[in-house]
Formats: sequence, C-alpha cells, structure tokens
Amino acid sequence: MKKYCLFFSLALILMVSALGMNIEADTALEPLYTYDKLPDGSFGYNQEKPIMYYSGSQEQIMIPKVYEQEKNQMKSGWIATIFNINIPTPQSEEEFQKLYMDRLNDFVDWNMNAMIFQIRPLLDAYYPSEINPTSQYLSGKQGLDVDYDPLEWMIEKTHEKGLEYHAWLNPYRVTNSLHESLLPKDVYTKEEVNAMSTAELLENMTKHGVLSEDNFGVKNPEFVINFGGKMILNPGYPEVRQHVLDTVDELITNYDLDAIHFDDYFYPYGTEKKNEEFNEQDRASFEAYGLSTGKYEDSQEGVIAWRRDNVTTLIRDLNSLITNHNKTNKRAVQLGISPFGIWEHKANHPEGSNTPESSTSTYSKSIFADTKGWIDEEIIDYIAPQIYWSFDTNAAPYGEIARWWNNAVDGKNVKLYVGHPNYKYIEGWKPGYEFLNAEEINNQVKFNQLYKNIDGSILFSYRNMKPDDLSTIPADKQAEHKAMNDSIEVLQGDTFSKKALSPRLEWLSTGDVTAIEDATLDGDTITITDTVNTNARYYLIYRGHKDQTNDEIINEISNLETKIFANGEKTYTYAVETVGEDDKFIVTVLDRANVETEPYEVQIIKDTTPTPDPVDPVEPVEPEPKPDPVEPVEPKPEPGKDKPSQGESNLPATGMDSKAISIAGMSVVLGSIILYINKKRS
Repeated sequence: MKKYCLFFSLALILMVSALGMNIEADTALEPLYTYDKLPDGSFGYNQEKPIMYYSGSQEQIMIPKVYEQEKNQMKSGWIATIFNINIPTPQSEEEFQKLYMDRLNDFVDWNMNAMIFQIRPLLDAYYPSEINPTSQYLSGKQGLDVDYDPLEWMIEKTHEKGLEYHAWLNPYRVTNSLHESLLPKDVYTKEEVNAMSTAELLENMTKHGVLSEDNFGVKNPEFVINFGGKMILNPGYPEVRQHVLDTVDELITNYDLDAIHFDDYFYPYGTEKKNEEFNEQDRASFEAYGLSTGKYEDSQEGVIAWRRDNVTTLIRDLNSLITNHNKTNKRAVQLGISPFGIWEHKANHPEGSNTPESSTSTYSKSIFADTKGWIDEEIIDYIAPQIYWSFDTNAAPYGEIARWWNNAVDGKNVKLYVGHPNYKYIEGWKPGYEFLNAEEINNQVKFNQLYKNIDGSILFSYRNMKPDDLSTIPADKQAEHKAMNDSIEVLQGDTFSKKALSPRLEWLSTGDVTAIEDATLDGDTITITDTVNTNARYYLIYRGHKDQTNDEIINEISNLETKIFANGEKTYTYAVETVGEDDKFIVTVLDRANVETEPYEVQIIKDTTPTPDPVDPVEPVEPEPKPDPVEPVEPKPEPGKDKPSQGESNLPATGMDSKAISIAGMSVVLGSIILYINKKRS
C-alpha cells in the first residue's frame, strides 16, 4: 500500500508542477537580522545578530516573505518646497506646470494615490491669499505675487490623474534659517545680529526683503518667539491660533482639497536643553493665559502642560472648523498630522513606548504635541508618525514604535499611515550600516502588514524616489547613493508595484452617493450615465471574468481598469483596450470619503446590424471541361525539413495548449495508477 501512496504522491506533485501552483504559504515569515559588515568585508545580514523589538525584548522581528496588496491603502510621498528641497522656484507659469507634472507623473508611476505638497513652508502661501504673502519659493521673494494660481491648477491635474491632494502647512514658522544667514553680512556683523531684539530682527528682515510687510509675524512682533537662532509664532496666544484657523478657512473655502496636512513642527525642538531660555520667551503669555486660569501650577510641569494644551486647542479648533465646513458643504476634507515618531517613553508614562528615556518625545520634552490624546479624542482623521529609524536603532526601534502606534489607534476613527525615511540612505544620523541595506524601507512596509491598523506608507521625500547618476557622485559617497538607487528598484518592484484605492473614511461620508443608473459597453466604449449623483468623487471601472460575481471582481484591486474623476457631467465614456469574449465590466462610485457604492454590471450592447437582403439567384454557367489529371510527382524534401523543427510536433493537432496537455497527461497517469491499484486488490 505504501508503494501505491508513493505513486499517487508523485503524480500529484507532477500535476502541481504542471499547473504552476505555489504550495508555500503566502503568510510565511522570516526572522530579521542586523545588516552588518561581515568578516569577509562584504555587507549582508549577520545571522549572529537577531533584531528584537526593542532593547531587552526577547521577541525577534519577523518579516513577511510575500507582500499582499490591500485594496485600500495610503501610498504617498512628501514634496517639500522649503529650501526648494523637492521643487525649484519656477521662472514662469509654464515652467511651474512642467515641474509639477513631472513630479505628479512620477507619483503615478509609483502607484501612489495621494499628493502631499507643501503650500505653507513659512508664514506664506504657495497660492493667491488675502491673509498670507506669496511664498518666496514660488515667486523668488516673499510677498512678490505671480499672475497665476498654482494651487487650483495642481488640484485639478492631481484629481484628473486619480490622486488626492493633501495641502501641507506649517502653522507657526516665521524663519527657518539662522538670523545671520538671512541678513546681509556687509551690513551687519554676526554679533550685531545676535544682539538684536525680536522686533529689530523682524524690522531689518523686512527692510532687506527677507520678509514681507504682510507677514503676520512682522505685523505682530509681540506674538513672535526668537529661539535657537530662528523665529516662530507663540502658540500660547489666541490671536496666533486664530491666524492659523483663518489660513485654513481660506484654503478649504476656495479650493477643492482632500486634506489639510500638518507636519511635526509645533513648539520648537530642543527646548528641554534650554528650559530657562525658552521659559523667558513665553513667560508673559503663560502668566496671561495659563496661570490666570488656575488650571496650571507655576512650575516646569505646569508650563509643559499649558504648552501641550495650547497645541491641542489648535487641533480641536481646526477639527471644529473643518467639520462644520464639511457638514455645510457636503465635503469630506480630512485633517491629518505627521508628528515626530515617539509620543512618550514608558519610563515617563505608563502608556508610552519601550523607547529610551534619553530619546526625544513630543508629549513632554519638546514640541508639546499630545498626539495620542488627539487620537483618543478623534479630533484628527489620520496620523502619519515619522518613524524615521531602522529596526535596529536602539534609541528608536522601528518595530516597537510601529506596533505602539498600531495599538494607539485601535478602535478609533483615526487612520494610521507610517512616514518612512528614504532620505536616510544619503543623509541624516545613522548609527550603523542599516541604510546601506536596499531592503530596509521595503522590509518596514512588509512588516506593517502584520498590524491591522497600519493603513499605508508615506515616503520622505520625493528627492529620494529618483535614482542618482552614480558617475556624478564622489567616490566616498557612491555606496550610499547606490543603496538608495537599489532601494528604489526594490520598492517599485515590490511594495509599490501595485495600485490601491485610498483608505475609506466612513465617518466623513455624507452618505449621498449611490450606484449609477446605467452603464453600457458598445463595441470598445463604455458609457456611464449618472443623472442622480451630484457629490461623487470618482467612477471606478473594473474588468473581471464573466463567471465571477460582481463582488469578487471589485474586491480584487488588480481588476481595477481605471478611475474617472467626477467633474459634474452626466455622461462619461471610456475606451476599453481589447475587449475579450469572457470579460465582464463593473462600475462603482466613490464618494469624497472614499466610500464605494454597490457594483453595477455594465450591459453589453449586441451588434444589431441588419442582415442584408438575399440576392436573386443567377442561372448557373456551364463549367469549363477539366483537364486530364497529371501523374503526381514525389516532392523533394526542403533543406532542414527532414525532421520537425523546435516547437513543431509530429503529433496530430489537439487544440490544447501545453498546460492542458500536461494536465491531460497527469490524468492518464492517475488513471493508470488507479487501475493498477484495483487490479492488485482484485
């Protein structure tokens, strides 16, 4: 009997091989080890150094072997305008449009579904504004206007390409360079600049064209803090918060934005190292708006709690502003924050992460952003923590921090996306060789699959999504730049190789978008008719097999044929490339919150061309007599035709492809085995 089982097993293996089936589980995991310099001088994973979740943990990081693309997932990147990091200052409208389209098309090539573009790098505007001066990174000088609206055009083109547009703002930043670098050195010495008061700095920067007279900080020097050689607005003043609210209100009123996006800059970094100096800067506002309320002690802990509440008040007010706008106008504008990656350490707070107390955190050391509190209150729609470290960075281990954020949003109406540090391949602090590993970021994205609440990834930044020409890179930097180039190839070949729809935000849905009333396929043209929906965002067309159910087709993202932006028309057409006999097309509608309607099956219009009338028969013509038959001559074989060439066969044609023949052959083998077994038994 064992012999029979062996025969049967062999036959099954042959059949599996013939069908190309993968018998290995897709959910298989593999342990992660430190990427290190090995004894032979090469670089690779050091099997003697397993990576744990955090220092002292006994749990090793495991990475899924296979990346499974979810249907809904954030895929995006940041385009920073500050210092022209990701886009130069355009010299004309035409140049701007080309610069933006190059970047937008790159996002499409990366299968991204959202554009995050910095439109307020300082107290300025990358768009026409009645509140803030035109950005120097748009026009070349703060306050110098351009004669076109880049934001309206960007939003239109981004939506046409099927992506969301998230407007990225910095709320408080007045300057982002040291004072002495902004003022002319032939006029002021460094010592003279450092001796200037905040009001004098603002006055002289306006005089020399660094800042515009319309800059909120210039008009209100009493609201400006001078710390660390830079200036920001003081978050403790209600007038400052109102200025930020007015800025956002102007944006969501005038533009069809998908989201308002803030980064990690609230209070400045480094205040914990210079408490006394910074305390002097906001002492007056603390006395006026903190101590006077009786809620805060006159202590360092009291100041920290007050600062934290100032930022939370801004976020609450922004949430109220955007929520009211959405309800009034049937919109679904999101409020998203991308904070520093660590909220607080467990040593300082029982709900904190397993991270060293010496590392920076936003809750108590600096920045003073209670990001977990915002999640608990559900006053933001998504959070994208900047987890800008590798798995084996002891000061901030990626695995532990990603898992902590996954748990923080559990059960909350707040989406979680992770910010990844692609820039670290060629810059920034790196304690080891981790960013010589082209798989580092890809491993992070694959690792995120293990946690149900991580709904996407955002790459910082666009500059590191484009490979470098290594011949232009100094020899001592080529290894880093090659690793970045290789990482781009890895990401685009794996975790960013497929498209996805943006995550659903059910709590923002207006509920007024329904399935279409009609869609037809006539030849190779699909026509969608929708006279009902007035608030749709996109029409989605899927292509599947006729034997599949509608839900089976739309549940698989690879079946998505196209997205058509809903621009208010009642009819939309789409030219299908190569309609197959077994194709089945489905149309759904997305609302502004990415909630999808029930599927509608496209109706195929049959060819109704009438058959032509029969022609009257014609009298037959007497055929010519056939010539006498000629004795056949044996044909001579052509050179090279004496045996079948590669790909030909002497077997009769079956109409079956090679896979079908293999299956048929295996069936014969199985049948023979069964007959043999029965014969033996009898």
